[in-house]
Amino acid sequence: METLKTFESFKSGLRFGDLSDAAKENAIENARNINVDHDDWADPIIEGFVENMNEAGISDVEVEYSGFWSQGDGACFTGVVRGEEDKITLITKELGMNVHPEVIENIYIRIAKNSSRYSHSRTMDAEVEVDGEDEIEIDMGTGVIVPISIQDQCELIQTRLEEWARGKADELYDKLEKSYDDLNSDEAVSQCLIANEYEFDEGGNII
Repeated sequence: METLKTFESFKSGLRFGDLSDAAKENAIENARNINVDHDDWADPIIEGFVENMNEAGISDVEVEYSGFWSQGDGACFTGVVRGEEDKITLITKELGMNVHPEVIENIYIRIAKNSSRYSHSRTMDAEVEVDGEDEIEIDMGTGVIVPISIQDQCELIQTRLEEWARGKADELYDKLEKSYDDLNSDEAVSQCLIANEYEFDEGGNII
């Protein structure tokens, strides 16, 4: 009399830990991108970056990146600086510049993208423009009145800000690339396969 096979008797898959070394290698290679085949793997890093930029005085931050195998890959961001306190924080604390408060009152700052094709730090420009008086006069406290060109101050701030912003974008890209490499490592991939209880055939192919 033929024995009726139950569902359980057909279930012959192996867990990752039961595979041979060669089969494990095959399983890992087949699932190499399992931790990064969705867009949100980078969200914690980008969210932390945006928070840091907000603390530096930059609002409405938008991040773009591409990677991690082409010469044109990288990260960039855009944003604006709103309000006197944010401008002071950015210029004095982050850029380390000693700029008179009346100058800060008369400027507008934003970080823009100059290319839609790539997403690396060199596609970013700092824009610091006159937003008020073209020139102010500052009393040095000794009865001497010194005229200051707002445009000249804008150019100094813009040069420093552009260097700073591009450096921050490069740091972000380095962090993204490291996380991407870590998530694609043998250890991270095997941990994912184990945690999700995938089943394999003897060759290490998911079934």
